[in-house]
Amino acid sequence: MSTNNGGSWNVINNGLTIFSVSSLAFNGTNIFAGTKACDISTNNNGSSWVSINNGLNALDITSIVMSGADILAGSYRTIHSSSDFGLTWNAVDNGLTSPTIISLASDGPNIFAGGYYGVFLSTNNGNTWNEVSNGISMQTVQTITIDGSNIFAGTYNGGVFLSNNNGSSWSAVNTGLPTLDIKSIVIDGSNIFAEQMVVVFFCLRI
Repeated sequence: MSTNNGGSWNVINNGLTIFSVSSLAFNGTNIFAGTKACDISTNNNGSSWVSINNGLNALDITSIVMSGADILAGSYRTIHSSSDFGLTWNAVDNGLTSPTIISLASDGPNIFAGGYYGVFLSTNNGNTWNEVSNGISMQTVQTITIDGSNIFAGTYNGGVFLSNNNGSSWSAVNTGLPTLDIKSIVIDGSNIFAEQMVVVFFCLRI
């Protein structure tokens, strides 16, 4: 954790049983961390961590996202949801044709899930899912970022894809990218940052 905009960092691993953390999410004073071994949380700014795995049948958590009062956790096997701050979890995979979920993103009532072979959309907190992969169906989606009506998906060796119709169709936007293995995408105002295996590329939107 850094309290000075990254000027210095402190290790806050007390209670963690494994240090391979793949995702973080916040809800008020609660911090949720997904790891390769379990899904864990804290309510004391990271000073200590406790496991909250009741009901999880997949402990290799890849992504965590908040949707209203619910928490959704993606894994290489399915998606789980919790409405009690992670004390209990239930699988929410009705309609998922690919159980391997690598990335999650939420925008109001819409939740997008990316993984092997494309993107899925839920409009009811994960109770049901529909595939929205026209133009991106054979890609492994590693990250999803939402900016207003624009949805960006970073893929493994397919580059960046953009949808501006809620996922109904996607188009590649890769001009200037020397390699196409996209790990994460971050948007700050008019700037888009795409992380690849070795370097970070910067795009200025006009």
